[in-house]
Amino acid sequence: MKSKIIIIDTNSSNQFNLLNAIRYLGHNAIISKEKKKILDSDKIIFPGIGSYNHVCRNLKKMNLFNFLKMILKEKDSLSICVGMQLFFNSSEEGKYINGFNYINQKVIKFDSKNLEIPNISWLPIIKKKRDKIFKGISSKDKFYFVHSFMAKDNNHTLANSNYNTQKFTSLIKIKKAYGCQFHPEISGESGLKFLNNFCK
Repeated sequence: MKSKIIIIDTNSSNQFNLLNAIRYLGHNAIISKEKKKILDSDKIIFPGIGSYNHVCRNLKKMNLFNFLKMILKEKDSLSICVGMQLFFNSSEEGKYINGFNYINQKVIKFDSKNLEIPNISWLPIIKKKRDKIFKGISSKDKFYFVHSFMAKDNNHTLANSNYNTQKFTSLIKIKKAYGCQFHPEISGESGLKFLNNFCK
């Protein structure tokens, strides 16, 4: 029986790309912000596009911030880009606004010396721990990144990536919650493999 997958409706521009990619892979997915449907789902995808401030405020406006903070770690979930950054307690991008505080660490801005900011690039992920999400993924696979702020390597990091000489966390896992800094929905075949591993 196929898993019921919910993509959280945050009015973000990538949620329809995610829906198309997941349906292309043959999985059952819908977009919704109804709490009952989210609770009844088998897997949750939280798409994050925009600034840290904007995403936090938007979730609070929809009365979803505390709800997602409570359930993302308890159900199979995947949070993308700024969605992953909300796992941390705060960000230099969002002064005076707290994240989900799963990880007691601040998301920081890339050191812009000798670097173009934002980081818009295709990069491999360097595995730090073993996990089923990596099935069929090698160092030859590259993923699409677009971000100006990053999380440092930490105890929950599954994989890192390097933007020039700066290492940053590209994939984390806390209990049942995955967070990825890259956009799998627009990362070609590599992204489809990653999404398929999560959706199975």
